[in-house]
Amino acid sequence: MRSFISTLGISSASHPEHLSNVHPLDPPGDHNRGQEHRRRGEDLSDIARRADDVPNPYGRLGGPAHQQKVADIVSDIELRNLKWKTEFYVKGPGVRRFADVVAIDPATGKVLEIYQVGRLTKAGDPVARELRAIADIESVLGTKVRYMPYFTP
Repeated sequence: MRSFISTLGISSASHPEHLSNVHPLDPPGDHNRGQEHRRRGEDLSDIARRADDVPNPYGRLGGPAHQQKVADIVSDIELRNLKWKTEFYVKGPGVRRFADVVAIDPATGKVLEIYQVGRLTKAGDPVARELRAIADIESVLGTKVRYMPYFTP
C-alpha cells in the first residue's frame, strides 16, 4: 500500500525520518504541530473532546432552534403560495453572503422577501455578525431584510 507521501510524489529523501509526522502541506516550521497533544500529556480522546467545544457544531445551517425558525418561515411562505429557497447565495462587489430564506414570486422568479435568522443581544438587537450580513445583503439586493430571532435573551 502506498503512503500518502508517496502519492504526492515526495521521496523519502526529501521527507526525512525525523519529520515523518509532518504533513507535506503543513507550513514550514510547523513540524511539531501534530505532537502538541503528546507534550501536554493528552491523548487523542482529549483532543476529540475539545473538538466538541466548537461554537456551532451544526455549521452554516445553524443549530436546532435556528433550523426550526427557518422551517417556520418556509411554512409561512408556502401558505402564501410563494416559492422559497434557503441558503440563498448573495454575491456582489466585496460581498459573499447567504440569506437564510428568500420568498420568490412563482410567476416572475423575483425575490420578494429576504429573511435572516439569528440571535438577539440583551438590548434586543441582532448580534453584530447578523447586522453585518443584513447590511451586505441589502446593499446587493436592494431589498429590506426581515430579521427573525430564534432566541430572545
